[in-house]
Amino acid sequence: MNIPFLLEVWNRQYCNEIREWWNILKEKAWKEAQAEKEREIKEKIEERFVLITKNKKQMLNKLLERPHNKIIIDRVLVQSKNKFKNKKLVTESDDIKKEVVKHFKEQFRKRNYQFEIIDQE
Repeated sequence: MNIPFLLEVWNRQYCNEIREWWNILKEKAWKEAQAEKEREIKEKIEERFVLITKNKKQMLNKLLERPHNKIIIDRVLVQSKNKFKNKKLVTESDDIKKEVVKHFKEQFRKRNYQFEIIDQE
């Protein structure tokens, strides 16, 4: 496209020509926007088809708009085994990870039930 430069003196013909250019550019922008919308729609359809065939659980979660709940631990309150010591608030990410691992190891350790002693009594 070759758009002429602005003139110092405007006349009716020049104004009509500017309107024509404006309409042409507006129509071209509208067509490009429509093409972009259609491209996005096609991409989403393809994405949904892939989800249907490969990951049905994720597809159902998206369709039903189920919330994606994640637990984020950004601080931990650590209590020592000694009752007279104060509790400690841990906020450093590396220390938090260590304390959480330590807690779960202690919580889910192998238990010593001593059923034999109970049976004897």
